[in-house]
Amino acid sequence: MCARGLVVGAVLAGTGVGVGFGMTACASPKTRVAWARPYPEATASGGVADIQVIREETHITMTNTTAREFGASTVWINMQWALPIAGFRPGETVTLDLAQFRNEYHERFRAGGFFAVERPDTVALTQIETVGAEGKAEMVGLVTVKGAAE
Repeated sequence: MCARGLVVGAVLAGTGVGVGFGMTACASPKTRVAWARPYPEATASGGVADIQVIREETHITMTNTTAREFGASTVWINMQWALPIAGFRPGETVTLDLAQFRNEYHERFRAGGFFAVERPDTVALTQIETVGAEGKAEMVGLVTVKGAAE
């Protein structure tokens, strides 16, 4: 990703606009965050919840239409990118910024948007990692209705 950002910066260096943009594109994707970690392979399955995930360009929105309350949890996209949430109550709607999701290497999800230099990632699989009724970690699948960027 950095190489492409630097190429854009070098091509537009004469205008004085591209150099700053090229450096910004390289610096932001690797911001270190505490929640960056590998996908938990050994987590028990919590089934699939009737919670629809809808992508709205650079964000996802989901509404908890179940009777289940999720405490502090982690939302996973495509078994790679994670973002912790404080909780998710029945009837609550949550909007999450896709650029905040990080993988185990602290790389951010390519959310797209007007200034994106690379094709945005697709949201294909969305899950919530939470603590189940037995006190053990479990992965609950969500229904991804619209995952591609427009």
